[in-house]
Amino acid sequence: MKSILSLMDAIGAPLLLCDRSGRLVVASKSTQTYLNDHVPGAPDPNIFRDLLRIDAAVILGQLEDCEAEANLTFECPHGTVHAHVYALPDTQWLLVRLNPELSSTLGS
Repeated sequence: MKSILSLMDAIGAPLLLCDRSGRLVVASKSTQTYLNDHVPGAPDPNIFRDLLRIDAAVILGQLEDCEAEANLTFECPHGTVHAHVYALPDTQWLLVRLNPELSSTLGS
């Protein structure tokens, strides 16, 4: 698991690895802000329930309908975040990539 976490951290994007029920397996360091905002101190965070606030069946249905990824948007204290959920082939794992929305008021 250490090598997976090292790879996720090296990529630099906020990444979460969870099972199909939403149970968090591992998270890159850059996701800590999002986790702390939504599940501060939770002993067993669930990505669907606590972070994305959506039923797992909705996401899994989209992925099972041959979609390459499922896209969601949620709000956090730092602004709007886009979540991209990918099913990892031949596993029961899902990869969640978080992209904060950039402010359109640059230079103001």
